Amino acid sequence: PKSPINTATIHLEGTKSNRDAIGARIKVEGSETHYYTVRSTQAFMSQNSDWMVVSLGDAESATVTVTWPSGNHTVTRVRAGERTLIREK
Repeated sequence: PKSPINTATIHLEGTKSNRDAIGARIKVEGSETHYYTVRSTQAFMSQNSDWMVVSLGDAESATVTVTWPSGNHTVTRVRAGERTLIREK
C-alpha cells in the first residue's frame, strides 16, 4: 500500500518585496522535492488563496526555501499538518 501524502500550509508575507509575495518561488524538500510559485490569479476571474498547501511527500517535515522577488532567500522547516507564516527578512 502507498504511504499517505503529508501536507503543510504556508503563508508568505513580503517586507522588501510586495506584501502578498506575488512572484515568490518556493522549494519544498521532504521525501520528494516540489516547486511552487505564488500567483495572484490562476484563470479568468479567479483569485488564489493567500495560504498555500504544499506537499511533503511521505515525510513528517521538510525544508522550505523561499526565493523572494527582491532576490532574498528564507529557509525554514515545516512539519506535516502545520500552518506556518514566513516573513521576508
